[in-house]
This record gives sequence, structure tokens and C-alpha cells, in this order.
Amino acid sequence: MTKPEWMKAEQEWYDEELIDGPFTSYYEKPVQLKPTPMNALIKAQELLSYPIEITDNYITLEKKIEAREKWIAGGRKGPYQAGEKSFHPQGQAFDLNPNHENMNLEETYEALRAVGFSQPRPEEEPWHWSMGEVTAKNTGGPVTSPLYSDRRYII
Repeated sequence: MTKPEWMKAEQEWYDEELIDGPFTSYYEKPVQLKPTPMNALIKAQELLSYPIEITDNYITLEKKIEAREKWIAGGRKGPYQAGEKSFHPQGQAFDLNPNHENMNLEETYEALRAVGFSQPRPEEEPWHWSMGEVTAKNTGGPVTSPLYSDRRYII
């Protein structure tokens, strides 16, 4: 896996191979991330008294591009699709299960933030968490500040 050309200098990319972690996704598959975010996710789990419920995690670049094309063809309805600029194919992002009540608790969000995860679009996609995508350098403020204006990425 090589660092994508589109990635901003301020964003962090981990030169690591994907690993399976101790989590099982909503789709009953092992959660795959790079070691840095996986180890942080394990630490976040240790801070909580209930399991972290994950839907999406690593997904191939081809699948993310396909999802974006469908999203655009469908009039940009539904959750934002980053396509090739997604941190999911980088193994540095995951989505919490928004239908699980504990995944919408501030306690869950605090645990994830405490170990280094952030949300690029917290008001529109509170379930999406990543490492390296949002940094203090590219937001000009706290790592939880949204990176969008008029529903579009500004990074």
C-alpha cells in the first residue's frame, strides 16, 4: 500500500499493512485496519464497559469509487461518499453502527477521541471515525471541527 497522491501534506498516512483485529463487524467479518488505528481502537474499547460496534472498516478502493459514482448518479442523496479520497481503503477509518444506541453516546465519542480518532464530518457522519484524516494542522482548530463548508470537503 502506497501513500495516495491526493492526500494532503497535513494528513497522516501510516506505512503499515492491514491486520485483523479482535472486533467483528456488523457484517460478521473481522475488522481490518492498520496496526496504529487498530491498537488505538483496542485502547478505546478498554475505556468502555460495552463493546464497540463497527459496520464498515477497510474497504477496497474499487468499492469506494463505485459507491461514490452511485452516490453522484443518485443525486448525491444519502451519506457522503468520498470515493478515492476515503480513508477506509487506507485502513485508517471505520464506521460505528449508528443503529446501536451505545454508539451514539458521548462516552463512546470521548473514548475514541482520547486515543487519537477524529471525525471529519461530525454533524453529517457522526459514525465515521479515522486517524490521520483530520489533524489540528488542516482544520486550524480542534481535531473535532468539521472539515466542510456547504456540504463539501474543504481539505
